[in-house]
Amino acid sequence: MKFRILLWLSMALPCLLLAQMVPKTKQQLTDSTMLRNNGSDSRRIDTVLVEGARPLEQQLLDRVRIRPGSNPVLLNGNTFAVLNAIPSIEVDELGNLSLQGKTGVLITINGKQTYLTGTSLVGYLKSIPASSLESIDLMTIPPAKWSAEGAGGVIDIRLKKDVLKGLKGNVFLGASKGRLWKYNNGVSLQYGMKRWSLNSSFSVARSSNYFDVDRKRELAYSENVHYVIGQLNKETNNTQELNGRLGMNYRIDKQSSVELNWNYLRNNYKEIGVYQNDFSADGTLKQSTASTSNLRNPLHRNSINLHYDFAGENKNKALQFDFDYLRYSSIRKQDLKTRTVPFFSDQQEQ
Repeated sequence: MKFRILLWLSMALPCLLLAQMVPKTKQQLTDSTMLRNNGSDSRRIDTVLVEGARPLEQQLLDRVRIRPGSNPVLLNGNTFAVLNAIPSIEVDELGNLSLQGKTGVLITINGKQTYLTGTSLVGYLKSIPASSLESIDLMTIPPAKWSAEGAGGVIDIRLKKDVLKGLKGNVFLGASKGRLWKYNNGVSLQYGMKRWSLNSSFSVARSSNYFDVDRKRELAYSENVHYVIGQLNKETNNTQELNGRLGMNYRIDKQSSVELNWNYLRNNYKEIGVYQNDFSADGTLKQSTASTSNLRNPLHRNSINLHYDFAGENKNKALQFDFDYLRYSSIRKQDLKTRTVPFFSDQQEQ
């Protein structure tokens, strides 16, 4: 009897073990994927994640949205380079910007005006890494809020909210020499914590231009009378810009944040020119006008912006509050001297 019981147990236990193992094996094969390469061993992938890429360009109701993150090539540079890569935007080193051929374009950062123009705007755009861009909105028809400042359109640059963690910095240097010197140098620093973020930038730029005009126009009054008008103009001008910016952002919670920004701009424009016009008839000088001009136009601007942003749970409704303070001064001074020498016969007799 004992022998029969032991024999039954010896046969039943393996069957019970096999019954426990078979469902587990089937479950593993159901949840896993077996990949076998030719001439290689099998590999098992327990989880397969399929992601869809966002389109680079998206047409919305009132704007075109560009997402630089959809093109890894655009993320290697700065925001200035990204704008130059968009076909509908043209911007040069002097800050001359157009959108679909229209000038008078306004650039905003996260829906807020930068109060920067020219080379100071270029320096600020170069200080923003392309990896920190969330999207760029192109609006050829400006909203009512910016209809006066952005008659040619608005370009709204949206930055990622969580891009600042730790200390980051950027230094840009650029200079060129033709007949005159041009340069654009600056530095920017950013420091981010869990709720606080601080940012600052400083740039110095100089742009120089010149033109020389040597022109003669001959007018035939009759067969024997010829008039000649000669122009000899020489002018050089240069612009020096000093730009500083300090900003602080505090995230109150997931839906609300407050931001304080201060911008300073000093722009000194200088122009020196010599202009001469001569009028002669049949080789005889009748009248000559010579002018020298020394023009100076210093500009100073201080601006402070306090911004509060609240977004609802569904993010379809938002409440924004802005307080702006702007102090602007521009003085135009010109010393102009003109000398006219008449050579008419009646005046020579007198």
